[in-house]
Amino acid sequence: MSRTGPTILATVVLASSTMACRPSRASANPEDYFPLIQVAIEGGEIAAMIGRNEAIEAKNFAGCVAAETLSAAFDSAGKVLAGKLTGSPTIPGFDLDLADCMVFKPEQPSGEPDAATLVQGIAGVSLAVARHYAERIKGTDCRKGTAALAAVAYVEGAVTLVADEIAAPDGKLSVPDSPIDLKACGGY
Repeated sequence: MSRTGPTILATVVLASSTMACRPSRASANPEDYFPLIQVAIEGGEIAAMIGRNEAIEAKNFAGCVAAETLSAAFDSAGKVLAGKLTGSPTIPGFDLDLADCMVFKPEQPSGEPDAATLVQGIAGVSLAVARHYAERIKGTDCRKGTAALAAVAYVEGAVTLVADEIAAPDGKLSVPDSPIDLKACGGY
């Protein structure tokens, strides 16, 4: 799978999407950035879906596993950011059946590319944008900033999952729910 294809697409999608939601100079404040975080997460999911299709077309096992996992992780992260951040929000877990990828499993999985490189190639731009705006918003809205940073960390955690599945493929991947700790934000 070409690492530049999904990255370029994510860059174009994010650039055009964030320009459409961009606040004017007179009204810009960090609270205006939360929709940009949501767009970045959604853009990452789209890039992962496109990467999955490219990987399947190229019969690339590692790329398929990485893209399939990232697509599910971005979807879960997006769900928590789309909901109300009341009480103790939780990023929903997921179960994947990687049967579509397993048909491309190599005889010697040790020759597969580094999982961190695959994840960065597919999701790097989206995660960088989301992290940037999450850090900016945290100072004015602790709950939204903390939730957004937790969503980014959740997707970044896919590196370990992808690496484990590439090293010892079994075609199944499960991720439990991930509660977001908002205690430091107080007042809920």
